[in-house]
Amino acid sequence: MPSAIAIPTVKCARTQLRKLTSDCMDALDGANDPPVLFVRTGNLVRVRMDQTGPFIEPVGDYELRARLSVVANFVNEKAPTYPPMAAVRNIRARKMDIPGA
Repeated sequence: MPSAIAIPTVKCARTQLRKLTSDCMDALDGANDPPVLFVRTGNLVRVRMDQTGPFIEPVGDYELRARLSVVANFVNEKAPTYPPMAAVRNIRARKMDIPGA
């Protein structure tokens, strides 16, 4: 998990979706060392552990939004906000473009 000092701030207000998506993808890429997110057969996935060992799990909207909330601070104007679902869905639509994944 990134340290508090290294967490970037993503501005959500008054920006184009392509810029918001790019900023989110940069935050994900910057925090993906060691790797947490992967692209497997064209799908965004993560590796999880359970009582039987490791397994590959698809990353949906809510999992990706949760990961974004860990790797970046989001602000709308000057107030904190949540990662926008529009950006989450756009990242998933462009899953093959995720750097380092």
